[in-house]
Amino acid sequence: MVSILINGFFLTLVVELLSRSSFPALFSFVVGSPLKFICNVLIISLTLTLALLSKRRYFLQALISIFWIILGVVNHVVLIYRMTPFSAEDLKLLPALRMIIKNYVTPEIVIALVLFAALVVTSIVLLYRKLPKVSVETKRGSVFAAAAAIGAVGLCLVLTMDMVSRTDALSDNYENLAVAYDNYGFAYMLSNSMIEGGIGEPDSYARWRIDKIARLIREEDEENKETGEEITPDIIMIQLESFFDPVYVNGYSYSQDPIPFFRSLKRRYPKGFLDVPVVGAGTVNTEFEILSGMSTSCFAAGEYPYNTILQTKTAETMPYILRQKGYTSTAIHNNTGTFYHRDKVFSKLGFDRFIPLEYMYGITRTPTNWAKDEVLPDLIMRTLDASEGPDFIYTITVQSHGSYPDHPVIDNPRISVGGPQAVNINPLEYYVNQLRDVDNMIKTLVAALKEREKPAILVMYGDHLPALGIQEQNLLHPDLYDTEYVIWTTPGLETDGGNLKAENLGTKVLSIAGIREGIMPRFHRRFDDTEEYEEYLKLLEYDMLYGDGFIFKDFEDEIPLAEDENGVETYPASKLSFGLDPVRVDSFSVEGDVLTVKGSNFNEHSKVQVDDGLLETEYVDAGTLRVTENIPEKGEVLRVIQCDEYLDQIGDGSNEISFTES
Repeated sequence: MVSILINGFFLTLVVELLSRSSFPALFSFVVGSPLKFICNVLIISLTLTLALLSKRRYFLQALISIFWIILGVVNHVVLIYRMTPFSAEDLKLLPALRMIIKNYVTPEIVIALVLFAALVVTSIVLLYRKLPKVSVETKRGSVFAAAAAIGAVGLCLVLTMDMVSRTDALSDNYENLAVAYDNYGFAYMLSNSMIEGGIGEPDSYARWRIDKIARLIREEDEENKETGEEITPDIIMIQLESFFDPVYVNGYSYSQDPIPFFRSLKRRYPKGFLDVPVVGAGTVNTEFEILSGMSTSCFAAGEYPYNTILQTKTAETMPYILRQKGYTSTAIHNNTGTFYHRDKVFSKLGFDRFIPLEYMYGITRTPTNWAKDEVLPDLIMRTLDASEGPDFIYTITVQSHGSYPDHPVIDNPRISVGGPQAVNINPLEYYVNQLRDVDNMIKTLVAALKEREKPAILVMYGDHLPALGIQEQNLLHPDLYDTEYVIWTTPGLETDGGNLKAENLGTKVLSIAGIREGIMPRFHRRFDDTEEYEEYLKLLEYDMLYGDGFIFKDFEDEIPLAEDENGVETYPASKLSFGLDPVRVDSFSVEGDVLTVKGSNFNEHSKVQVDDGLLETEYVDAGTLRVTENIPEKGEVLRVIQCDEYLDQIGDGSNEISFTES
């Protein structure tokens, strides 16, 4: 028992040191928050006590210890690459990891991983062979003692957590995940993310309380009712990947301004800092807050709603609200459509159309293999021209995504960086050169919107700071969770700026257009900056996503609703189409060992399919695909589908034509 607690103590020191990367920070946690530290020791010790139930208890204790050290190393590496700690939610991203791993992993990293894995496996084998077993007689006599030890450590953990919770030292509501890990410790936060999920039912949740919120929202509407001609401008929102003004990093100089056009917009149009929920990674949580007006701080630690509740449940969003005004909503993202399950989730968010990378043309790549953003302005403008009514276009860029190489990869970079001699400037230099391309993309888009001469609102904002290891003490504006936004509008749609939370930006944009519908936007107008805000926000989020949907019943006279699989009336999922230009098959021919398919709007992601069989396909041009291997001798139908690089289908595919080899 004592040896387990000692082992747990030293393991906690190791994983906390890996998490904090600093002996002074570790010392501050141990001495400054002793109860929290003890709580983490007991969590790790509890996992070690499970080994007492086995006759190979010494080996299992060693194995569990190695497991905790590996988790600590993983967290340390994750913090280097994205600045956000490792949580249980990351395990749900493992299928998507294959899509981006090549953009991060260098040959040197592969070698290091192989050596580390070999060391771990060798250690486990040696420990298995060398550590003694407990004899059968000893094991029989110690089952009760083992159970008692597990119970004792568990009881100590419960009592310790109760002591700290009485002083409000522990929490299950985390606006800032990185700070929460620093405050509460790695073992506690990781365990919390494994046990908790979604939004827990608030103690105050009741029908009468939701009805009260609805009544107060309606009263605010009556008091501030606006009259006049309704405007339906096109609304374009650009979520700029890792976009950040590098002049806020103290101690560096640049041969040119990395974002001259965006800076000119900041001088001339409404702007402000945007408080986002993530840093270094986690784009979709900023995305979710912007679109829905909800806060991800109400969810479990590190949770991505795209990976959990939005797999099956719809949420009120800007597309649903704007649909009532005749808008067509399109999401555009020059990355694979399956990442974060966007190809499935966007129908739960009310989008009508999704244009991912697999439906784009003329893509060029950065040195780290991300798609460049230069294709986006033309695609946005063509999307606007394709609709008869007003458009809502939500665009997610990717060019400035990490990781950022620690060695030169650009010949003769346009912008050079000066900084402290002890610091490797290559990652920052690569980043600012990508920013310059993104800035040019914004300039091209604004020029095109000016020429169009139609009412429009263009909102540009950063989703989070880049994963460059930036520390708050290095920032001239010292908050790692602040990005910036700018709102460009055509004449007659003026607004003001100011600092905002991400969950408030959508409400502001709708207000510029004179649109006052939607439950969450009306909630924000009524309750922002009030004492009830946090409590009522969590109540509404729980009610809409996990509860009985009372708020929808209160507004059923305004909202088109449908029952979900649990019998709760909510927004119905949309029918999501893919691509701006439909992929079409016109004909095919077989000559010798070559199958040639003719049609339109093919690209490198187009694959020929006969019945359920996917054929190895060569892209020739936008109207021609060729198959030279394993051509089926017979089949019923032929079509073309769009696939990601792992051959997962995205969208419904083309029309079908009869397949008969002649």
